[in-house]
Amino acid sequence: MDFKKIEEIVRLFEKSSIRKLTVADKSLSVMLYKGDVAPNPKPIEPVVSEKVVVPLVESQETDSLIRSGSVGFFRHKVSVDDVRAQAILKKGNPLFSITSMNLDHAQTADDDCVVLEYLVADGVPVEYGQPVVRISPA
Repeated sequence: MDFKKIEEIVRLFEKSSIRKLTVADKSLSVMLYKGDVAPNPKPIEPVVSEKVVVPLVESQETDSLIRSGSVGFFRHKVSVDDVRAQAILKKGNPLFSITSMNLDHAQTADDDCVVLEYLVADGVPVEYGQPVVRISPA
């Protein structure tokens, strides 16, 4: 498609009552809009999974809430089976990660601990400072 054809298409489009037009060729695609009509991007569907169900353990004074250090999408780093079995997580092992702007920010355990429950489902957006994991010292 050459430039003169594009100019002619634009001129005809401006004179017409059409509000949206798409013209495609092998090497070029042109989309024209009038007025308040705008392209409709595909809506992003959030990834929703069920919350990890853990047998309710009474909260103790020694339990700690770990909060999100950034905004992004939450990812579990401890398996559901390990959470249910209340397996001990060694110092330095990853607890969770938050993905923001295609970068993965992992949060590791400061000391040996047990993950009692994830407060956020895997793949769900989280805010800065939002509680995401409840842990207990090992």
